[in-house]
Amino acid sequence: MLPRIEFLGKDISWYGILLVFTIVLVVVFFQNYKKGSTYSNFSFFERNTVIFLFLLTGYLGSVSFGIFERYLIKLTRGYQLEVSLGNFAQDVANSSTGRWFGSIFLYAFGILLYALWDRKRRYIQILDLTLITICLGVIFGKIGCFLDGHYGCYGIPTELPWGVTFPYGTGATLLPVHPVQIYDAIFHSLLFIILLRMQTKSSIAGMAGITFLFSTSFYNILIEFIRTNKVIFGGLTFAQLTYIVVILITLALFLMIRRPSTA
Repeated sequence: MLPRIEFLGKDISWYGILLVFTIVLVVVFFQNYKKGSTYSNFSFFERNTVIFLFLLTGYLGSVSFGIFERYLIKLTRGYQLEVSLGNFAQDVANSSTGRWFGSIFLYAFGILLYALWDRKRRYIQILDLTLITICLGVIFGKIGCFLDGHYGCYGIPTELPWGVTFPYGTGATLLPVHPVQIYDAIFHSLLFIILLRMQTKSSIAGMAGITFLFSTSFYNILIEFIRTNKVIFGGLTFAQLTYIVVILITLALFLMIRRPSTA
């Protein structure tokens, strides 16, 4: 959407700028949000450990699933594929395409594994706030994607009056396309407000987090139909297939949360 900023002879992406801002924002929010909180028995170190693990998981999920998607596209198109640990490590090092659905999958799967292990349900006390914080991060991350014009983030061509062009993006297009990144930011802004209200009023700990996982997955399955990502199987993209699995994991988490905890 906008040309990159040149600083000290180097090009700095708008996404990179927004990413740094977002990381600082989510850490500050996570550490200082108190209203109706249920994580007062978590130490400062524990809260920092949780947010660090979620940031790390988000990065690993984004990069790895971006690589897996490219592998799957090659396989479904009949290309010869050579996969090795060395090649994968090199792909990770050189990867410039992240996939948000990979982060969501690892978040949901990691929470499920921890829930199976934590019979006393201590994880529920921090689940809501963690996923509300992630929802906040998505808003500004998507704005960064919009400003940078990442390929795969914007939508298919449109004649609607709010269609935009991305002449400076990593996947430049001069045709007006759906500004899906803005749709994403608006949706998650509304969801963020709803989750804050749920977190303060819901009598069941963990429901705000469950609502986030289900809502963002269902929304992305639908919005994917106007994105430019390639179909993998059954008329669905890798993102849609992943989000379907996330919804199944979320349903399992919901059933666990509804059960009495084991002392």
